[in-house]
Amino acid sequence: MADPISAAAREFDKARFRGAIAEINREKEKAAEHVGAAGAATKSAVDAMNLNKHALGFVAKLSRKEPDEQASASEAAVLYMHAMGFFDQAALDGGAIELMRKIVADADAGVAGAKSPVVTALTQQSATAPAH
Repeated sequence: MADPISAAAREFDKARFRGAIAEINREKEKAAEHVGAAGAATKSAVDAMNLNKHALGFVAKLSRKEPDEQASASEAAVLYMHAMGFFDQAALDGGAIELMRKIVADADAGVAGAKSPVVTALTQQSATAPAH
């Protein structure tokens, strides 16, 4: 009876295997460089505009999704934050409830988010606020 392991070892193309491993490692190195560049871009935006790094990352990730998935994830995040008590008045120093009221008023008036006075005010405020 033939030994299947020995047969597989005889047929195994070591040079081709090493080439595949080298290609995988080259691509992983490129990916690591891109991750580093993405991290630098995030840090630059956080520093330049005084943004919250975690919220920025969440929104950046959502921006790469389809509109239905963006809406679903946004709704779920608000629901989950509410369930966790993140919007309780006692815990709000930054005025998130008032901000949500302004956003709802814009939506009720048919003002798109990117053209909203709320977004304009937040962007101007972030650009002029001192860095933390």
